[in-house]
Amino acid sequence: EALEADDRLLSEFALAMRTSVARLENVAIDELGRRPSGGMIQTVSTGAAIRSRRVARVAAAVLIVAAIIVGAVMLRSSGQKPVGIVEQPDESGMPAKETRMQSEPDTEAITEAELQEIQRMIAASDVAGLKVMLNDGQPRSRIAAANFLATTGDARLIGDLAQLAAEWQGEAARNPFAAAIAEIVTSLQEQQQSSATGDGEEDTTIAEKASSRNQEAVACRGVVVDEQDRGVADARVLLYHNRSRWGLGNRILEETVTTEDGAFVCKHAPEFSSVREHSYAQDTYILMATHPEYAFGWRNITQDSEQASYRS
Repeated sequence: EALEADDRLLSEFALAMRTSVARLENVAIDELGRRPSGGMIQTVSTGAAIRSRRVARVAAAVLIVAAIIVGAVMLRSSGQKPVGIVEQPDESGMPAKETRMQSEPDTEAITEAELQEIQRMIAASDVAGLKVMLNDGQPRSRIAAANFLATTGDARLIGDLAQLAAEWQGEAARNPFAAAIAEIVTSLQEQQQSSATGDGEEDTTIAEKASSRNQEAVACRGVVVDEQDRGVADARVLLYHNRSRWGLGNRILEETVTTEDGAFVCKHAPEFSSVREHSYAQDTYILMATHPEYAFGWRNITQDSEQASYRS
């Protein structure tokens, strides 16, 4: 049916153009007859002139038929508008390129759907699903997943969280993935302390180590090394203040980058309290080191720490 429609369209167009074609044919023949061959003046016989006129008539017919076909194609193209294709003009004169347009996904709708799914996962304690959302979800979904996964105290999550913390483009003090890591580290510390001192027994290490030396502000310094004790350059080091076990007042105090030999210095001096302000207070500092080529490293800062090494 499409071929028959094309044939009818071409026939109607040719019929309408018949008068114009006859006029264009004569003009084309005269033009070809006036053109010299190779720029040289030549004399020809009557037979040669007739043959030349026949050739000219054929050439004119070819030109006119080509014009008719092009006109039909242009007419057909103008009657059908392709969907999802944009012609990009090329100033160099080359044929236009076709670019297929793709509709932009509705990221807001995707995010809302993911957040609802995260709520369902949290209610079902679906840690595996939350880990998938942490790695593959939208930015807001990743943060929501990290906030809940931080409460699990699962050390196996630190690697993924460290990578996301290193990719964080916002303010360092508001890095949600670094905060999730710190919460997991804190949970692991509490588990270790519970094993050593017994459940329910208050840890009085901070109060026992309090002395006049604690009031002196000393900047924190250290070095990040690999398994062969070689300094790791360009490692990202975060100084995190873990003020309370519930996250109240917790924040990243400083962010720095190691030198070529792995050394770093934090200008912010940790200030330890000699007395616990609340029953849930911890008042500890954690140094976290991240690097795209190494695993996540961390270490507590104690009141007796002067030179610390952090293995990645």
